[in-house]
Amino acid sequence: MRNLLIVFFIINFLLLIIVMPFKTRIMGHVNLIDMKCFYSVKMWLVKILCGKIILENGKLEMTNEETFLSSSNSEFVKKMGLEVLSRLDVKKVEIFFTGGFKEDSFSSAIMCGLVLSSIESLYGYLSLRFDNVKMYKDIEPSFEENNLEFTIDIVVSISLFNLMKSLFSASKNVKKFKEVNDEG
Repeated sequence: MRNLLIVFFIINFLLLIIVMPFKTRIMGHVNLIDMKCFYSVKMWLVKILCGKIILENGKLEMTNEETFLSSSNSEFVKKMGLEVLSRLDVKKVEIFFTGGFKEDSFSSAIMCGLVLSSIESLYGYLSLRFDNVKMYKDIEPSFEENNLEFTIDIVVSISLFNLMKSLFSASKNVKKFKEVNDEG
């Protein structure tokens, strides 16, 4: 009887791990004056995707890019990304903006107002689409230097079951896509 109880609790524990959602953190920082962007996706304490994007001489240069998303089957990666995005549940969004122009307080104030209204519109959309979304924002005007920095931190939740459904659905869609292209 004791062994049966242990097996029952192990099976329940594994089912809970598969069905219960876990939180993932998506972070990004953009400096528009230096044309640099840093990004990171973490699941638990493991970095899944991390890197930076720099625009130099009109050419985008990506460094520190993980190989998970740069596989040879780009059609599968696109379909998988769309499937995962459709199953995400946004829990918390933190947005920080620091911006302004040296000796031009009017433009700095207008720009901060534009950013604030854009963030509030984003919050309206997110609160309609997802339940219990929390948003924190900090808009800081800068009058002493030219500065345009935008930082975003998003906490989303997804379960292993939804990831597996996304994987199967993406592979099914890629097979259909290849069949249609081969016939046409």
